[in-house]
Amino acid sequence: MLNEEEVNNVVNRLKNHPNLLESIRELLDITEGIKGIEVADDAEFALIPEVRGLGKKCLEDWAKHQVNEQEAKAQEMKLRLHSKKTKLAYNFWDIRYGREMLSTSRNID
Repeated sequence: MLNEEEVNNVVNRLKNHPNLLESIRELLDITEGIKGIEVADDAEFALIPEVRGLGKKCLEDWAKHQVNEQEAKAQEMKLRLHSKKTKLAYNFWDIRYGREMLSTSRNID
């Protein structure tokens, strides 16, 4: 059983996923009899598409999250590649490839 803090945490997280919240409300309506379903077979037939829809919505939200995360990583890498190199990077390059030391080979400032 969830404590009050965990329940609040779940509710706050669901606010970021309104499609999931709507599906869960529909499931609760069926479970609590608000939909007026009185026969178990009818309840089963009402629940199956709702559960499938919930799964689909979960996967869609997951995919959106993954795309956003990958785009953020790509943007971060792009910014790293195009950032100004430090003097240490140039010095390392010069030493590695046999060029003169930084102070005599380039004026970076």
